[in-house]
Amino acid sequence: MVKYWVRLFKLINKLKILKSAATNISANPVEIALPPGNNFLIIAPHPDDEIIGCGGLILKLLTSKKNIRLFYNKTNDEIRKCEALEVCAKLNITPQFANNYFRNELKDFLKNNIIDTIVIPNIIDNHSDHQEIVNDLYFILKNYIANNYKILMYEIWTAHQPNVIIDISDVMQEKIKLLKIYKSQLINKDYEYIIRGLNSYRTAYLKNQNGFAESFVLLHNVSEFLYLFETLTKK
Repeated sequence: MVKYWVRLFKLINKLKILKSAATNISANPVEIALPPGNNFLIIAPHPDDEIIGCGGLILKLLTSKKNIRLFYNKTNDEIRKCEALEVCAKLNITPQFANNYFRNELKDFLKNNIIDTIVIPNIIDNHSDHQEIVNDLYFILKNYIANNYKILMYEIWTAHQPNVIIDISDVMQEKIKLLKIYKSQLINKDYEYIIRGLNSYRTAYLKNQNGFAESFVLLHNVSEFLYLFETLTKK
């Protein structure tokens, strides 16, 4: 029980740092139609994270004729990988899966492709695999890549303090259809129920509170991302 309260205290402290360190985060997120950029890279630690965290965004970006690339971390679960391929076929997106060392393969991908906005799990996400992906992106942007990307952080395992909110009411049913393709992940958890609840709750920030919304932290440049990461992870 003591360990639980220690972890909770640390999370609350991280939320406070997240809000204070990123100057564009406020108690009332701004409702936007779409994030800035034409070329988006969606990074998913696991197949299904992309739909859970930002499936509505992906659908709205496609409707607006934006260019989307999906980059998955390496997975040894062939069933899950096949499900991801089916999702990507439905979306008409060609995915890329890391084969060996995610960090090096992501670095090469960023060097060889035009990307405006990188979409990743939030820095404070409490899942170790999600944290590792964010760590890898930090290392790459700190040491190798000079491009000034915008960073959009989505919500999966841990609730965050967003600064932008996107109404996904018009694509919510399609998001659920895509989620249901991940049958292997729905066996033990009712993600449809969970995601409907989260996306419904997030409409508290919308003018229309009868639909569904996804929430994000939008960082306008790499410097903001590096500073926020270093502030949140310093010992």
